[in-house]
Amino acid sequence: MIRAHILIVDDEQVIRNGLQKVLERDGQQVTVACSGVQALECLQRCSFDLVITDLKMPGMSGIEVLKAIRRLQPEVPVLIVTGYATAEMAAEVMVAGAFDFLSKPFTPGQILYQTQRAVDWRRRQFSDRAEGPSSSKEGFLSESRFSS
Repeated sequence: MIRAHILIVDDEQVIRNGLQKVLERDGQQVTVACSGVQALECLQRCSFDLVITDLKMPGMSGIEVLKAIRRLQPEVPVLIVTGYATAEMAAEVMVAGAFDFLSKPFTPGQILYQTQRAVDWRRRQFSDRAEGPSSSKEGFLSESRFSS
């Protein structure tokens, strides 16, 4: 697998550190941000293959981060994680453009699986663009994108 550059955004240090440890052990390059504002600063300096953000954070919520990412780096998949999952919230983040939604607590295997799916999807988009008109969105939308 090619190394991906992943941005983790979470106000809880234990979650940031845990995700970073799992992803770096998997060979990924990880940048961490403790707030939505810090995440946007990172997004203005670097390109990412994936953003993993908490939904409920003080100041700037994960939905606000997602909407800003859609303006700054619209091609980047965003995985929303939360300990406050509801069907309505999942629908809201998916409509706002999230790649997927993952409920806390999750296992390292779940985060690695979702990370791989998102990075593969992003890379397929780039390769489809290089080859001609893209049909990757159709494949992306037909996949089951909801996780628990």
